[in-house]
Amino acid sequence: MKPTSLKPLLTLILALLFLGAASLPALELSGRKVVIDPGHGGSDPGATGYDGPGKPNEADFNLAVSLKLRTLLQAAGCSVVMTRSTDVAVDLYARRDLVNAESPHAGLCIHCNSFSDPGAHGTETFWCLDYCNGVAAEDQDLATKVQNRLIQFLGRANRGVKRYNFVMCSPTPPSCLAEMLFVSNQAEFNLINSTAGQDNAAAAFFYAVCDRVGVTTPAAPSGLTATAASASQINLSWNDNSGLEHSYKVERATASGGPWTEIATTAANATTYASTGLSGGTTYYYRVRAYNSHLGNSAYSGTASATTQVSGAPSITSQPASRTVDPGSTVTFTVVATGNPTLTYQWRKNAVNLSNGGKYSGATTATLTISNVQQTEVGNYSVVVTNGFGATVSANAALAVNAVIAFYDDFESPAINWTNFVPPATALTVSTAQSVSPTRSAYVNSSLDRMYRNLGVSVDGRLRITAWIYDSTQTRSFVDVRGYTGGGYNQGSLVQLFCAGKYNTVTMPGETYDATKYQGRVVSGANNGWFNLNAPGAPARSAGWHKFVIERRADGTTVDFYVDGILSRTITGTTRSSLDSAAIGSVGTGSEVLGDSWIDDVKVEYFDLPQITTQPASQTVAAGGTATFFVETANTVTAYQWQKNGTNIAGATTSALVLSNVQDSDAGSYGVTVSNGAGPVVSATATLSVAPAIVAQPLSQTNSAGATASFTVTAAGQLPLTYRWQKGGVDLADGGNISGATTPELTLNAVSQADAGSYTVAVSNAVGGVISMPAWLVVADPPDIVTPPASQAVAAGSTVTFSVVANGTPPLSYQWRFNEIAIAGATDSSYSRPDVQSADAGNYSVEVSNAAGSTISPDATLAVNTAPVLSAINDLAVHAGATATVTASAYDPDAGQTLTYSLGAGAPAGATIGAASGIFTWPTTDGDAGSNPTITIMATDDGLPSLSDSTTFSIAVAAPLRIQKVEWVGGRVVLTWTAIAGRNYRVEYKDNITDLNWSNLPPDITASADTASKEDAVGAPQRFYRVLSLD
Repeated sequence: MKPTSLKPLLTLILALLFLGAASLPALELSGRKVVIDPGHGGSDPGATGYDGPGKPNEADFNLAVSLKLRTLLQAAGCSVVMTRSTDVAVDLYARRDLVNAESPHAGLCIHCNSFSDPGAHGTETFWCLDYCNGVAAEDQDLATKVQNRLIQFLGRANRGVKRYNFVMCSPTPPSCLAEMLFVSNQAEFNLINSTAGQDNAAAAFFYAVCDRVGVTTPAAPSGLTATAASASQINLSWNDNSGLEHSYKVERATASGGPWTEIATTAANATTYASTGLSGGTTYYYRVRAYNSHLGNSAYSGTASATTQVSGAPSITSQPASRTVDPGSTVTFTVVATGNPTLTYQWRKNAVNLSNGGKYSGATTATLTISNVQQTEVGNYSVVVTNGFGATVSANAALAVNAVIAFYDDFESPAINWTNFVPPATALTVSTAQSVSPTRSAYVNSSLDRMYRNLGVSVDGRLRITAWIYDSTQTRSFVDVRGYTGGGYNQGSLVQLFCAGKYNTVTMPGETYDATKYQGRVVSGANNGWFNLNAPGAPARSAGWHKFVIERRADGTTVDFYVDGILSRTITGTTRSSLDSAAIGSVGTGSEVLGDSWIDDVKVEYFDLPQITTQPASQTVAAGGTATFFVETANTVTAYQWQKNGTNIAGATTSALVLSNVQDSDAGSYGVTVSNGAGPVVSATATLSVAPAIVAQPLSQTNSAGATASFTVTAAGQLPLTYRWQKGGVDLADGGNISGATTPELTLNAVSQADAGSYTVAVSNAVGGVISMPAWLVVADPPDIVTPPASQAVAAGSTVTFSVVANGTPPLSYQWRFNEIAIAGATDSSYSRPDVQSADAGNYSVEVSNAAGSTISPDATLAVNTAPVLSAINDLAVHAGATATVTASAYDPDAGQTLTYSLGAGAPAGATIGAASGIFTWPTTDGDAGSNPTITIMATDDGLPSLSDSTTFSIAVAAPLRIQKVEWVGGRVVLTWTAIAGRNYRVEYKDNITDLNWSNLPPDITASADTASKEDAVGAPQRFYRVLSLD
C-alpha cells in the first residue's frame, strides 16, 4: 500500500486465520481451515516499489508470499481457501463475505507498506479497533504471534502490533492484517523481491499459525521396528507422521531403560535407518524423534529392539556336480552351504574368479548359470563361500562339451548314398558280410572302387574324422575328407585333404614305406603325400576292424592320427581350410595284392564356434548414401544373422550387409551373429553414423524493403541435427529482425538493404556437417514514380500518348488503367491511344510494380474536344444598298460548351456577325454593286483545345433596287425595275401620298432576268408605287 503518512491507508483484505482447539491428527494442521487474502490485485496494484512503475508491485509480492504459505499449510494437512490465487481484482466486501461464508478457523491478510519517505521501514501488524465481533482477544493474540514471527524471520524493525478499523477486521472469525515491510524502502524492496525473502515471509506466517493453534513441536514418529540384518547390522523403520520435521534423530541403548546415545540424524521425510558396526549376538534398543529447527524436538517414538545374528564359518552341505552337455546348452552349477552371518559366494573357472556378464550370471550367488555353452567354457568350476568368520572352497565340478556331428553315414540304408568318381570307378555296395554297427557296411571289392560325397556343410577349425576299415591284410582301402576352392567335391582346386588307411607307396619326403603299419596322407601347405602311422606304440597291421581317427587341433596347424585309439602320428604345418566333401574306396596301384575290404561308420565332427577374423567396421555415411558392413570368419559357419541395435534384420543372412539410401532411422549399432552347430558368436558392434545431407536447398528470393524473408532448408541425417545460418560466411544469431538462426527456417523481418546478400546454412550433427548452396536475398526498392503521366486536352481524332518515369529495382512492370480499369496490353512505360473520341476522355493512370511492391501514379486527365458542326450557307444575291442578312446555324457534340461565331478573313467592309446569335449582316452600298465577295463564317467552341468549323458563301451584289420606268400602256400602268433573277418581288401602292399604309398589288413577281415588270390597271387619278425584295 502507499499511504501519505505512516498511518497506513489500508483498504485491503485480511487473509484471516482462525484456529480451533481440536486435538491434532496425524499431520499437525489436519482439520484446520485457513483463509488467505493476498492484498490488492488486478487493476489495483497496491503500492509501487522504490524504483517506480514497471517493477514488481505490492500485489505481486502479496500473492507470491500467499502462494508459498498455502503450500506450507497444505503440506501440514491444513485446508486453505484463498480470496485470489491469480492477479485479479476482487471486491473488498466480497472478500470479507467469503471469510464469513467459509467460517474458517482463522484468517490472515498479507500486505506490504509504503511511504513517501524512502527511509520508512519495518514491520507492523493490525487487529480490529471497533468491530471485533466478540473475538478481540483472539485477534490481538493472532496479530501478536504474526508480528513476532515476521520480526524473527525477516529481521526488520519492529513497528509494533496496532489497531485499526479495516473492512476485513469485521468478519466473525478472528483476523489480522500484516504489513510485512516497506516496498518504498530500497533494502526492504530487494528483500521481498528475492526468493529467500518471500520464503522467509511465508515461513513466518506458517509458524505464527502453529503458535496460534498450539503446535509447538513436530508430530512424533510411530510404528518403529528393528530387524537384525547380520551379526553387525540392525535395520530400523518407522512411520513419518509430521509435515514439519527438518530431520529425525535416532538414539540407541544396550538396555531397555538406557542410557541413550544419539547415533544419527537423518534427512527430512526419512523412514528408515541402518545401524551398523554392532557386535554379534547382542540386543540393542532404539527410539526416534522428529526435529524442527524452529519448533524443536517431537516426543519420542515407541522403543524397538533386535538382537544381532550369531557368527559362524560357512559349511558346504551339497557340492556342485560335473556336467557334460551339447554345444549351445545352458548349464547351472549349484552349491548348498550354511553359516552365520549372511553368506557370500564367488564362482571360479579354473581357480579364476568369474563376474556376471556375457554367458555368466549368478557369479556371486549360490547358483552359477552358463548360457550357450561351447568349447571355450570347458573347465573346472568351483565356488568360494564366505562370511565374516572365514571362507570355504567347494570341490571342482568339471564341464565337458560334446562335439557337433557335421556328417555321419553308418551305411545301414540298403542303397549306397555316395557318388561315383569321374571317370567312373566300380561302385561300392552295401554289405552285411561285415559291419561295426549294427548290420551293414560299405563293401570294397578286390577291383578298383571309390566314391565321394559332399558333406553339406563347410567344416573348419578344430575337427575330428572317424572311420572304421576292415583290413584283410591285403587291403589298399582309405577314407579321406577334403576341401576345394569351389565348395564341393572336385569343384575348383583341391586345397586340403586328410586321409587314413592302407597304401603301399610312401611319398612324403624322408618316409620309407613300412608294410607293417597303416598310412596317412595330408595335402596341405608344406605337407603333401603319404606317411607311416608309426609313432612309438602305434598298432601294427592286423586282420579285422580298425578305428581310424584324424583330429585337427584348435591351432589349425597340428593334425593327430589315431589308430585304434592310439596316437600313431602327429603332422604339423598344415594350412587351415574348410572341408566340404569325403571319399572312400581303394587305390589302384601298388606292390601289394588288392584284397576285399569294408568301410563303416564314417563321421566328421567339429568342436569350435565360428571365429570372426575381421569384425564389421564403424563408418560414417552421408544421408542418402550406401553403407556396407561385412565380416570375415574362420571355423565352420552355417548361418549369418545381422542385427541393428540388437534386433534381427529380416533377410540379412549373408556375410555382408548393404544399406542403401541411409537415413537417420538407419543410424545405430550393427552386429552379426555367426553360428554353427556349436553355437553362435556375436561380432563386435559397428556404429553407423549418418552425417547430414541437404535434401532441399534454400532458395534465392527477392523481397521488398519492410517485407518478411524466409529461407528454408530440408536436411536428413542422424538426429539431432543442428542448424547454423550464415550471411556472407558470418554466423547469425537471433535478435533484431532475425529469428530461427539455429532452426531449419531462417526468418528476416522488415528486411532492408542491409539484409541483402548471400545466405547459407551449416547443418551438422555429432558425426559430421554440410553447408548448403548459397541463397541470395535481393531487397528490392519498391517503384517510385519520378515523372507521372501528364493530363492532356486534345481534339477528337488525335493520337494521345501518356508516359511515366519510375525508379525501383528492376525489372519494373507497367499496367496502364483507364478510369481505374486495366487496359489490356498496355504494359509499357508509355501508352498511346490513336483517334481518340469523346468516349476516350477520362482519367488515365499507370501501376508500376516489381518484386518489392507496386505504386499507382496520380490520374492524368484526358479531355477530348469535338469540333462544332456549322451548317452550310447558300450563296446570296442582294441589291446594292440593301443589307445582306443570313443566320449561321451550328451545333456542338460536346454538351455544355458555348459556341462563338466570327467572320473569317476577307469579309467586306461593314459586314458583321452576332457572336452568340450567328446573325450575319452586311449593309451594302451602291458602290458595292457588281461585286461578289466570298464570306467565311466560323463557329468556335470554348473547349480544350478550342475548336471551330467554318462555311463559306458568296454574296452577289446586283444593281440597286430601283424602278427604272413607269409607262402607260393601253390603259394600264407598266412598272419596270432592276431585279435579280429568281428573286421574288412585291409591288405595293397607295393612292394618297399621305396615307400611312401601303397596299399589295398582287400577285408577287419572280424575276427571271436582271429586270422585272408588273402592270396595274389604275383606277385612281393618281397612284404611288414601291417595289420590295422578298428574299
